[in-house]
Order: sequence, then structure tokens, then C-alpha cells
Amino acid sequence: MKILLLKKTFKSYSDLKLIALAQNVLNSFLQPTAEKNEIDGVFIPNLKPTHSEVESLYNAFNTAVVDYMNKGKVEKVVRDVKRLELENALKLWALQAEVFANGDMEILANTGFDMNKTPTPIPEPGVPVGFMVVSTNVGELTLTVKNVKGAKAFQFELNMQNDPNIMICTQGTAKCVMRNLQSGMHYVCKVAYITKNDTKIYAPAQTVVVS
Repeated sequence: MKILLLKKTFKSYSDLKLIALAQNVLNSFLQPTAEKNEIDGVFIPNLKPTHSEVESLYNAFNTAVVDYMNKGKVEKVVRDVKRLELENALKLWALQAEVFANGDMEILANTGFDMNKTPTPIPEPGVPVGFMVVSTNVGELTLTVKNVKGAKAFQFELNMQNDPNIMICTQGTAKCVMRNLQSGMHYVCKVAYITKNDTKIYAPAQTVVVS
């Protein structure tokens, strides 16, 4: 699932694309004098900068672009300054529109801004699933668990039954082989997902006899 937000950076836009965007946004952000039955647009109270101020920035940038096309270095500097001023004003409008919309996609779609998709945060992985412990060879246990989204690493633990000393294997793969164990002894085995916040979420322990 994706969360729709407004694009608030315009560095990748060409001058002409930025002009077109600004014109579209100006047409979409209604002024206080707009008719009450307007539906294809957004009216945000106390909008800063004002509609007329952004329109002035738009006109100044438009003029600077034309001058730069016809002349040279000085005009390029002026164009760059006017572009930055317009970009900053549009960013402020986009931020205010998102606050005003409060998640209403219809309002955001009527602002005239392009939409930007951001990934939904990955949830916590929960209790480890598919935890298996197998005695594969003499004195050896193989511990595996299902790899899931949200698990940054895996911590395998085991200790001989009634022995407080715990052997720990922490790694980025969902499999760990423990060797040099005592044959015929019971070992208590556990596994935990380690999340991006370094939280450990354990699965129920398993007790296995080593071959």
C-alpha cells in the first residue's frame, strides 16, 4: 500500500515544466473572492504566501526565463534566483495543503500539484514463525526460521537443559548451525527477530536431544 502525498521538491523540473505546474496550482488554489459553488479547486484560509504574491513570483520567473533564453550570464543568475523563490513558495503551499486536507485524497488531487508516492512503513515482524530445530549430525543442531519483512537480523540461542550458560548466534541469515554439542543431551533452543529498533521478539522455545 502507498500513501499519496504532494511533491514538494522541484529541482528535477525543467523551467517550462515548473512554469506549467505553477500555473496549474495558481488556477487550483481559489482566492477568497471565488464563487462558493466552485468544485475543481481548493480554498485554504489564511494561505501564506498569498495568491497574489505567488502569482507575482510566477510572473517574475516567467519573465526571467524568457530573458535568459535571449541573453546571457547575468540573466541566468536572475533566473536562478526567481526560480528558487517560486519553488520555496510552492513548497509552502504544498505543506499547507497537506495539513488542510488531513488525508483527504480528493482535496489533494484538486491542488494542482503532482502526487508523490512514499512507501508505507514496514510493520514489526511479530513472533518468529516457522522455527525448526533439527539434529543434523552428531553433536550438531541446525536452527532455522522464516525470513520476514521487518526482521533486520536473527538471534539464535541455546543452552543445555538446567544450564544457565547460553550460546548465542546473531546473524543476518535465517539459519544457524551449532556444533560441538554434547550428544544425548537436551538443549533448549530459542530464536528472536531483531527489528530496526533493536527490539527482540522471541518464538516459543523448543527442547531437542542432540544426536
